[in-house]
Amino acid sequence: MSSESVHSVAEGGSIAARTQAFWNAHPCDGQESMDALEVYRHRKEPWLPAFLGKVCAAESEILEIGSGQGTDGLLMCRRLRPGGRYVGLDHSEMSVANARRFAEDLGSVLQVQPEFRVGDARDLPFEDGSIGAIYSMGVLHHVDDTEKTIAEAYRVLKPGGSFYLGLYNTVSAKLIVAHLLRGLQRGLDLITGQDRYIFRKLLTSRYGKRTGTMLHECFGVPVLKSYTAIGMRRLLHAFEVRSLASFGSASEGPRAAGYLWVAVARKPLDP
Repeated sequence: MSSESVHSVAEGGSIAARTQAFWNAHPCDGQESMDALEVYRHRKEPWLPAFLGKVCAAESEILEIGSGQGTDGLLMCRRLRPGGRYVGLDHSEMSVANARRFAEDLGSVLQVQPEFRVGDARDLPFEDGSIGAIYSMGVLHHVDDTEKTIAEAYRVLKPGGSFYLGLYNTVSAKLIVAHLLRGLQRGLDLITGQDRYIFRKLLTSRYGKRTGTMLHECFGVPVLKSYTAIGMRRLLHAFEVRSLASFGSASEGPRAAGYLWVAVARKPLDP
């Protein structure tokens, strides 16, 4: 089961185009350098570096769907074995440009040179059965057709390939509050006749960078979905789900009702 909040925005066009415009204006986690991005991300997700270490130990070829500004991808490129391959795909041209810039800054520190591309998760530009592993952490709950993106991941994975997927957890406190706040904003929009009233106020406020793009995402992103454990397994019905656990902020490991489901799944050898 999933809970979904889809909120129209003023830019016009399709939901996908509006989502792309949002992330171009507000690249994930904000920040102005890779060092600042990593400090912010790993303070928020202290379990993530160890998880990425396990991914890199198990895989030699990784496609990241929704690579953002390259925070996770560039850490993986420092940990993958030489000769490996990493491709980061994101719908936001600004995010991809920043990721490429950060990769250049890191230079020889990287074990694997990344390839960052602009692309659509609903139509992956790869052949059937051509990718060894796919990683997508906290991204596909912002896509209007998440089921289509999961089907695309299945299509391009090699038989036996792994899928590392993170999506928001409906029954976590963070998502319950987020859905309530977005509902409040829709009510204010009806009363004031404005579009995304709270979001517009945030754009003119000074609340610092400690929250990254968290508040912008809550009130401004066009699509915000979340899933129950049953909903996660339904999404991944074509895969063999190896593990499913929820993680929370400031948590070193899995925790009950954490805000992010993390699934490790495998495409069957005989799909």
